[in-house]
Amino acid sequence: MWLCHVWYAHSPDLRKIVFTSNESRRHSMEIKDNPSVSGGVVAIPLEGLGQEVRGLVFSGTVYEAQTPDEIDSAYALYEGRWPKVRSMFSAQDVITEATPMRMYVLRPNKYSLWDKVNYPDSPQQALTFDELDQANCPYCGGFRVTNVDADTGILTISCVRCLRSWRG
Repeated sequence: MWLCHVWYAHSPDLRKIVFTSNESRRHSMEIKDNPSVSGGVVAIPLEGLGQEVRGLVFSGTVYEAQTPDEIDSAYALYEGRWPKVRSMFSAQDVITEATPMRMYVLRPNKYSLWDKVNYPDSPQQALTFDELDQANCPYCGGFRVTNVDADTGILTISCVRCLRSWRG
């Protein structure tokens, strides 16, 4: 078991997360033996203990992009978020193995929104891909999850991308 942090980019529908890593890094080697991964994104500025938690966690399967089409696709998505990668290496460098860097593709199979601010009694909100397909955030176009408070009947909607919340 191993934990690492990576610079990543995700597809608009959150069904694909890509990252790059040196093939000699431990996590790159671990992926070959065990492609099951989990991760999380903290979506608040960290100021100190006692803050209300907001973030997104996920699990899924990751693999090294192998074909030129897979590498080009992953690189294009990554480059869209991190344009500086062009000055470090190109997709062609990965394809020809002129660099030790590799492109990895993660296919999430489960997401959970953690939001102690808007869902204090039940901060973990499991998300299905059907839910992600059905709704867009009015602020960023991302995907949203809804929750109805059992006691008050108030509908709260939260975006899993920008983590803004609003009442329905």
